[in-house]
Amino acid sequence: MLVTAPNLAGRFGVSATPVREAMINLERRGLVESVPQKGFRVLGMGSAEVQELLQIRSWLEAPAMALVARTASRDQLEDAVARR
Repeated sequence: MLVTAPNLAGRFGVSATPVREAMINLERRGLVESVPQKGFRVLGMGSAEVQELLQIRSWLEAPAMALVARTASRDQLEDAVARR
C-alpha cells in the first residue's frame, strides 16, 4: 500500500510537514519504505510483531482507561465522546 504525506495530512487535518517527518521516523524503524516520487510503502508485519504490539498496547491502555474511569466526571466523558 502506498501513502503520501499530503494525503495523510488531509485525512487527519494536519500539515504535511509533521506527517512527512513521522513517515521518515517510521522508515528508520523499518515499518515503511520510501518510494521516490511516489510516497511511502507500508511494510507488512509478522504475526509475532503484531502480537508484541497488542501486548504493549494492553499494558499501556488498560491502566490508562482504569484511571479515566475512576477520575473523569460524566461531563468530561460526554465531551470526549462528542469530540470523536
